[in-house]
Amino acid sequence: MDHATIVNHLKPYAHYVNNDGSLPLVISEIGSATGNSPSAFGGGFGAALWAVDVHLAAMTRGIKRMCNTQEPAATHSFWVPDNSGSNTQGPAVQGIFPTAAFITDFVGKGDSLGKAVELPVSGDTKFSAYALYNLKSDRPQRIALVNLHEWHRKSNLKRGTTQVTLNVGDRVQSTMARYMSSESGSFAQGSDVGGAR
Repeated sequence: MDHATIVNHLKPYAHYVNNDGSLPLVISEIGSATGNSPSAFGGGFGAALWAVDVHLAAMTRGIKRMCNTQEPAATHSFWVPDNSGSNTQGPAVQGIFPTAAFITDFVGKGDSLGKAVELPVSGDTKFSAYALYNLKSDRPQRIALVNLHEWHRKSNLKRGTTQVTLNVGDRVQSTMARYMSSESGSFAQGSDVGGAR
């Protein structure tokens, strides 16, 4: 999970983007974050973090719509509607599902929200930041921070932290923060697959 790798994989699509929006670029079957990693990771929370970053990176580059997969049985599908999944015993919500809620909350609703931009982050390719601007005030209204540093409970690694400083100006009087995290880390599965933990 590396933001620089995600950006490099999106570069070939740049010349297909029509900046006036008259011909929207839609990319389907983007697959899993994990390539040949264990399927527990491919259908787990780590894939959700990767998918959040790849969807936001695509949005800031003018790609109008992305879909992870059309195959319900895949470990990186949001949910499996039947018993066709290799890790499921029936219909199941998988570990990558929180991506949908995160992106939906970030984009929000209303005519005043629109332009998304990637914010510069220096020196850490495992971290990315995005702003969603209010079209009327031309000021950022939402900021998304994505920490791609891998950790899972069963590893011997200490769960790290990342310090972020945002210069928001003196007009901002209050903020609200929402977190998407997992106590089990990258390998956490959907509750229907991995149980309550």
